[in-house]
Amino acid sequence: MTLRLYQALDQADIPVKLDVYEGMPHVFQTILYNTTESTLAISKTNNFLKEFLNPS
Repeated sequence: MTLRLYQALDQADIPVKLDVYEGMPHVFQTILYNTTESTLAISKTNNFLKEFLNPS
């Protein structure tokens, strides 16, 4: 389901990014907040939001 949504958004030229973190549970960023994967995921989310939602 997630991959299909990603592909549909990408095909519609809507800014989208999909990062897969093998072995991580759903919402791991909040559950496992002290892990390297969590820090990286939060940083990538922050950068994406700044790029596409920051008012000019």
